[in-house]
Amino acid sequence: MKLKYGILMFFMIVFQLSFGQCNFNTNKVYGVVVRQFEPSLIAYDDNYQIGMALGNVEKDLILTVVVRFKSSAKRIGSNLLVFTHGKEAVDLELIASQKDYLDDSEISLTKYKIEINQIQLLKENYLKTLRFRFENEDIMRTFEVQRNNAVLSEQIKCFTFN
Repeated sequence: MKLKYGILMFFMIVFQLSFGQCNFNTNKVYGVVVRQFEPSLIAYDDNYQIGMALGNVEKDLILTVVVRFKSSAKRIGSNLLVFTHGKEAVDLELIASQKDYLDDSEISLTKYKIEINQIQLLKENYLKTLRFRFENEDIMRTFEVQRNNAVLSEQIKCFTFN
């Protein structure tokens, strides 16, 4: 009897560890299922806080980058270059960028498309640095990932791609 409960507890723990990371929100928008994680803080300094999260719309994998500003927000106006600890880089295509408010702060909310051939690299490697340019600026900004460097790797595992 104790053995049966022990085996049952083992499988419940394994199931929780396997699927516990997949706490995304699921919504239906105009008949299309949208799955989206909450952003995780990955980088920050005195002026910015940067978070990111994955979303899945039909067969597309979308990366959302949220930049919280100390002062006035700027839209991101470039592709996102993601460097990994595997010493490889991924260039993600800019889909859309907009300004908004979060609590009492101005934010930039930017979406990037992750191509099928980029998924495996992001799944197997942790994040190291990000590079992008704000709209109407010539300089590329580089941010070192200070927290949650495995966020994309963990979130990608929650979606299946054919």
